[in-house]
Amino acid sequence: MATERVPFVLMRGGSSRGPVVRGSDLPSDPGERDDVVLKILGSPQAAQVDGLGGAQPITSKLVVVDAPGDDDEADAHYQVANAAITTADVDWAGTCGNMTAAAALFVLEQVRRDGRAPSQSAVRLRNRSTGKIIHADVRSAGVGAEARLLTRHLDPGGSVTGRLLPTGSAADVLETDWGSVRATILDVAHPFVMVPAKDVLPDAAPARLTDLLQQEQYLTRVEQVRVRAQQRMAAITPECQQFTGSDTVPRIALTGHDGAFAATVQVTCLSFGRVLASLPVTAALCLAVAAMTPGSVLWAGPRSAPDGTVTIGYPAGTRAVEVEMRDGGVLAWVGLAMTARTIAEGVAFVVRSPQSIGAD
Repeated sequence: MATERVPFVLMRGGSSRGPVVRGSDLPSDPGERDDVVLKILGSPQAAQVDGLGGAQPITSKLVVVDAPGDDDEADAHYQVANAAITTADVDWAGTCGNMTAAAALFVLEQVRRDGRAPSQSAVRLRNRSTGKIIHADVRSAGVGAEARLLTRHLDPGGSVTGRLLPTGSAADVLETDWGSVRATILDVAHPFVMVPAKDVLPDAAPARLTDLLQQEQYLTRVEQVRVRAQQRMAAITPECQQFTGSDTVPRIALTGHDGAFAATVQVTCLSFGRVLASLPVTAALCLAVAAMTPGSVLWAGPRSAPDGTVTIGYPAGTRAVEVEMRDGGVLAWVGLAMTARTIAEGVAFVVRSPQSIGAD
């Protein structure tokens, strides 16, 4: 047995939480790296009591921060590991918009020492999984205090799949065991399939969605829609075939409005088969752009968001998202205000067998 020490900073980003580590403190071999990530978080184990995970999808995450290349315009590179809770699976595709805020604050507090005022600074991150740049304006009163950030995801269309609309269409019809389901599959920072809730649960009022989705029969329906969207992506876009069988590409959001955008888009999101009371930032980005995309299940004409701001309602509250389009309707950036905080610093002790570190 070998015990490795991995320094970490435990951080909250938006409504997510997880340890942030430096890439130089993890093994370079992908398999060994995933093994360390799982052990730090405590997976696979339902309660994650043997690690730093919180037994929920929003707390089973780890962020890796690396120094950029000499010719890179970013201050740092980062990746987000989304770890399954009860299985030994780690997903690095796409990102986590909430923990992107934590990565920006980590860079400001831990990495960059260039003499800038610590209370406010601009941080440019490059997501190593997508190659995309995220610009964050950070206001912080010091380590441990809640920091306020404005994050802008630059040119975020097609971050994972290479196409804003992975199927080439703003709306698709997916065939399921109970009939046809209308859907919009869109990739802004991370792919999501957005479906009117009544197409999946015909008798469900928006207020009852969370309760109904605690039942296995309804969760099975939602997962079938998500898999059908995954299959449609792979059939039309060859680059998407690599995601066949993925638990996270695409993720899914159920919309409470039948394509009729009023003051607020009501949604319920799921991750790894669990209902989220929170709103993933990547979902917010996709939903906001979908509301401004002609033909999508959320499109209601130019009045959808005349000032470029879309307000999204979810089980625990609301969130406003800004969308900037270039001439010709090309997506320039999507941004929103967030908070983040450093909770603790420490060292994770990772016990690994000789087999897991490639020893004889």
